[in-house]
Amino acid sequence: MNAITIKNVRCFVEPQPAPIAPLTLLVGENSTGKSTFLAMTRIVVSLLGKPGTANFNEEPFFLGSYNDIANYRGGRWRAPSFHVGLTTELPAAVREGIGKDAPSEASFTAGFSSGETEPVLTEWSLSAGQWGIRVALGQDRSPTDVRMATPKRTVQLSDPELRYFPPLDRSLGLSMRMAFVRGYGSKASLAPDELEPLLEISDHLIRAYKARPHATAPVRSKPRRTYDPLSTEPDPEGGHVVMVLASALEEGKRGGKQLAQALDSFGEASGLFKAVKVKKLGKDVGTPFQIRFNFGTGPDFNLIDVGYGVSQALPIAVDIIRSPEGSTLLIQQPEVHMHPRAQAALGSLLVNMAKAKNKRFLVETHSDYLVDRVRMEIRENAHLSPDDVQILYFHREDDGRVEISPLELDEQGNILNAPPGYREFFLREEERFLGV
Repeated sequence: MNAITIKNVRCFVEPQPAPIAPLTLLVGENSTGKSTFLAMTRIVVSLLGKPGTANFNEEPFFLGSYNDIANYRGGRWRAPSFHVGLTTELPAAVREGIGKDAPSEASFTAGFSSGETEPVLTEWSLSAGQWGIRVALGQDRSPTDVRMATPKRTVQLSDPELRYFPPLDRSLGLSMRMAFVRGYGSKASLAPDELEPLLEISDHLIRAYKARPHATAPVRSKPRRTYDPLSTEPDPEGGHVVMVLASALEEGKRGGKQLAQALDSFGEASGLFKAVKVKKLGKDVGTPFQIRFNFGTGPDFNLIDVGYGVSQALPIAVDIIRSPEGSTLLIQQPEVHMHPRAQAALGSLLVNMAKAKNKRFLVETHSDYLVDRVRMEIRENAHLSPDDVQILYFHREDDGRVEISPLELDEQGNILNAPPGYREFFLREEERFLGV
């Protein structure tokens, strides 16, 4: 994923591609669209996995109805549609399959209009260099207009040809390939060798974004003294984490030792704990258990008896460490209830997991300690380059629009292009503190 583009969604008006890196930090004041940005990122990735569905009210993001989402500028005016898209790099293997003049990037965009309540998907498009396809959809998701572009020409499918293009209730690549297998290649205007690059591109997008991003809530679940075995299905509030720990930390469980080592390392660096343990309260399967912590000396303590910051940090740390290689996590305010030392340590954990495990993190944060630690890691970590980190600054203009300013970093972690207003509040507070 190289960039996310949003148009006419709440406070985002004009399309402005926001670059995405392995570690992307979303910073800015409250109510500047950071959570909306995360929600729309999940929507567009989910569409690539199953384009027929787009849930705008799924934990932890509740965007409301179409009228709550589409940009509103006062009076009777409301945007008649809104769009979200992503741009991704095409790997060498895909470019080789396309052949001469193969593009380096591909973009997918989805457009929504007003339905009875929630937005309805009414169009989608795929473009990569001189190749492209745009599909307009009816209420039953069947295509009403399909236009395809190749380096040779652009064609619009006729009504008889449209029936060979199936409804958008499957992945993009599968929908197009099914149309081709059903005889589309021989009956429509494009020859098979013209259609094949589009299939290659769509197939790659489907493979690359098959897994939906896991999103975390800004406040995690409350600690309990004793837990019964629960589902390990990811939960935005982190309720699944205790069962993940109970399963993974049992003796002999594959990956349990690595998880324990990574958690203990983070716990010590953050000052939150020295070791985390699972204590089963019986020998039978399904026995209740406790999550306990040791602080280097003295007895172990139950999760509910230690600082609230531990229970808020634990789900975030476990998800960051345990998420599969190549996965994407959307994290809201991970610093909640955490001491500045722990916030800084979390920055280092994010950097290490992004680099070592090829994971992608989009993190909404108000923590200077986390951001500054990441900047220090750029300066001090030989394996981290400025290109691995992207800071997106969200700021509201006088007319209510929100602009996203990508901040450029040098090899020392310095910000090179801070826009007017960036850090203004902090500078004024420092002047006031010094009595200037």
